[in-house]
Amino acid sequence: MDVDSSKMNWQKIKVFLVFFCFVFFLSCEEKVGELPITIIYKNGKAVQASIKTSKDAKAWQVFLKGAPLVPVLGKFSLNGGHTVFTPVLPFTNGASYQIKNGEQLMGAFTVISKKNEKRPKVIAIYPSNDSLPQNLLKMYFVFSEPIQEVGNIFDLITITNDTKNENANAFLELPNQLWNKEHTQLTLWLDPGRIKTDLIPNKTKGLPLEEGNKYTVTIGENLKSSKGMALGQSYAKPFYVNPSDRTKPSLSKWSVVTPKENTRDTLKIIFNEPLDAILGKETITIKNANGEALSGRNELSKNEEEFHFSPDAIWVEGTYEIEVLSILEDLAGNNLNHLFDRNITSSEGVTNERSMSSKHIKFTIGQKVGNY
Repeated sequence: MDVDSSKMNWQKIKVFLVFFCFVFFLSCEEKVGELPITIIYKNGKAVQASIKTSKDAKAWQVFLKGAPLVPVLGKFSLNGGHTVFTPVLPFTNGASYQIKNGEQLMGAFTVISKKNEKRPKVIAIYPSNDSLPQNLLKMYFVFSEPIQEVGNIFDLITITNDTKNENANAFLELPNQLWNKEHTQLTLWLDPGRIKTDLIPNKTKGLPLEEGNKYTVTIGENLKSSKGMALGQSYAKPFYVNPSDRTKPSLSKWSVVTPKENTRDTLKIIFNEPLDAILGKETITIKNANGEALSGRNELSKNEEEFHFSPDAIWVEGTYEIEVLSILEDLAGNNLNHLFDRNITSSEGVTNERSMSSKHIKFTIGQKVGNY
């Protein structure tokens, strides 16, 4: 082999080696969005995300999937050949996250529970009756576990008009969902603007519900607890629509069933109509002759048509008082002082006791008495 041939062959070898190294380098590069991620658990909670990478993660951020504007609070650190993200609070079980460098997706992961978390259940849907007034004002949904707040609750809770086989779109969409402090009770309002007869939504769209029609409210199986556990099954509440209720609740129509003295028997108040399930428990107080509230347990029963009070101590002989806050409502939002749907320029539907914040019923153990 002559010198010129040897030089030519060596040049070919160098070109091949450069090409080989280039291809090898490309094959070793980490693919964006495909970085291997391992979730680290402690006591059943996801406390870290370990990313197999040697990249500089100083500018990286972690976001809850679907919420790209607010990064998850935490910090990145190096651990050998891995970059570890430790959130301030553990990741949420069942939630999906994305790791980004600016707009560039670096990786994604979903947190799976490592222990037997309780599935949430629907404890109650109020009103519990299966026949409701056309001017129904609101519904309550009570769960066994705290529930995650989602972007649009109406993706998971729907109402359909079964008579017409169509979506009803009866609920009022608010910017913020109306949860209680524990996040176990959700309030959904039917559109008040369509219920009040003098307002434009009522004139253009009519009442949210149609009299004589059958409806179904459905809670989807994918509604999740704060720990990421889904309901796992859907819940449905069917109901029929009766004529509108345009009468205020009245204590004169109530009956009181008094217990026997020296017992812990239940005091019963029979409303003779269903009342608001939550306000019914919060607005009624039983007091002794000295005006002191009695301790005990109260609940609404018989489709919210009865109030039951079970005292912690025995009943003793004497006079008692039932105090009822005037904000107590029926299913149409009519309270003890005025109708919900009324002409505010007239006195129609307003009692002479409009300024009263509470009303009272007195009773003596063992007998029924009139209202005061």
